[in-house]
Amino acid sequence: KAYKGPKFISASINQGFEETAHGILKNKGELAQGGSVAHMAYALCAHMGCSPVMFVGMNLALTETSHFMQADSAGHIKIVDGQIKWVVDDPRSKTLHARTDIGMGAETYVAGWWGGTVLTNTGLMTFITAFERLIEAFKDTVTLDCTEGGARKRGAKRMFLCDALAKYAAVPIDKSVLKPLLTL
Repeated sequence: KAYKGPKFISASINQGFEETAHGILKNKGELAQGGSVAHMAYALCAHMGCSPVMFVGMNLALTETSHFMQADSAGHIKIVDGQIKWVVDDPRSKTLHARTDIGMGAETYVAGWWGGTVLTNTGLMTFITAFERLIEAFKDTVTLDCTEGGARKRGAKRMFLCDALAKYAAVPIDKSVLKPLLTL
């Protein structure tokens, strides 16, 4: 309520919601979305003509680089009867330490960034699929996967982050397209 600046509202087209606020919004345009904020951010970049778009930290797998080391995430993965279990190892954890393991769904393997396959779960696999469809939909957008690990996203060119920054970050970004959007 305190924020008085400009607000942007996004809608995706869904049949059967024409009599709701969604019906009003869909006539204003559409922004492709997926299961996470990252999907919407990617679509926004593509709609704005950004190219390349770099994925950084978009692991989407349960590998050694999946989790940063904080008390509630320090632990390890184990597979029990085809089910992924997260076992918390850090005694500082207040929210998860009391449980012996946390269920993360059925084990699923997808193509890995480095080749081969990597472990993921159904939820993360749906994120991968949504990214791949968005990448396909925005063929004119150069999409770079600079995550350097985890799941491979079909359609995104794998590139080390240092190489992507050396190649693309030296060019200043023209932000003038944003200026008209910052008015009420």
